[in-house]
Amino acid sequence: MPGQQLGGPVPDDSELARSYRSSRTPLTNREIHMHDALQSFTSGPASYEAPAQESSGLAAAGFSAPSMSAESPNPAGLAVKPWWDPELAVQGYDPRSAYSERFWLGIVGPSTLLMLRRFARGFESHPTGFRIDLAETARALGLGAGIGRNGPINRSIDRACSFGLARRLDPATLEVRTHLPALVTRQINRLPASVRRSHEDYLSTEQTPEPNDAGSLNLSANQGNLSP
Repeated sequence: MPGQQLGGPVPDDSELARSYRSSRTPLTNREIHMHDALQSFTSGPASYEAPAQESSGLAAAGFSAPSMSAESPNPAGLAVKPWWDPELAVQGYDPRSAYSERFWLGIVGPSTLLMLRRFARGFESHPTGFRIDLAETARALGLGAGIGRNGPINRSIDRACSFGLARRLDPATLEVRTHLPALVTRQINRLPASVRRSHEDYLSTEQTPEPNDAGSLNLSANQGNLSP
């Protein structure tokens, strides 16, 4: 009746939910999964990182999925710093040397060696290091403008790192050797027979350091801002 108040306390949400569950058939596995997913979403942390498949779907729709990482793993720019080794400064080879071109070329490939030679030239002008734009450097090396994780420029960097010729200090900083070591036996055995013979002859006649020796770089210069 209008104005009449019902007696007894008003049941809370949990009591209503229990009453509802007891009055219907048991939940299916799919319903239980959906319920757990909703509970996890509503009670989980505020930050969220979408799975790879979901991220690609968001990107296709014109959106970018939020990331829990504050720093991108593939920055558009890179700080390149010299990796100085005093022993290699005496016994090693400049990346632009005849040794590097004749023997390291067959191990690391043309794009990686050309990149190392370009960085060696950069250290002459900027002994403490410099910054590069990855896309611009990639185009200058004839590798296209792709700078994704599997882009040619990043594959060249990774290859240099895998042979100990460079190392990533962090996602935005790369150290590059100013001198390359002599090939080890395992690497020499990977070369064609004619190049192996040439390598043996080269070492037997080598007496003095080659020109363009990066040992002449003034690495004790003022380490101020990196130059582009």
